[in-house]
Amino acid sequence: MKKLTIDQFLKAADRLENGLAIYDRERKLLYFNKAGREHLPDMCRVMFDEGGSLEEGVRAQIKANFPDLSEEHIALAEQDIMTSVMASEERELPAANGRTIRIYHTQTDDGFLIGLTVDISQLRQRERELKKARKAAEAA
Repeated sequence: MKKLTIDQFLKAADRLENGLAIYDRERKLLYFNKAGREHLPDMCRVMFDEGGSLEEGVRAQIKANFPDLSEEHIALAEQDIMTSVMASEERELPAANGRTIRIYHTQTDDGFLIGLTVDISQLRQRERELKKARKAAEAA
């Protein structure tokens, strides 16, 4: 069987519709594919361009998504998200451009952290439409 090169893997990962993030043992962002960068651009900017930590990236994305949130509430949201990330709990969060994503994290045997982001905006829109249709049907 022919082995996949790193370059081939990265090109393939960039074509995924879902976000893929890879963090090292110290939680420094090593890779975020195109979809992930689109879902969480402020997090990527802080972590890639500025060399920030995962916590700083999460905080930047919260601030971008909720510009009117108080510092106290930002800190609480950051702590809540970090707890779920480290516990490998699935979360639903707002993403850039008004989208909604579901995030998943898991740790590898050697301590790396893998994150996935899935855009569920269409699913949530269909749920709202079904709810509206159900209410209309019940009213009729």
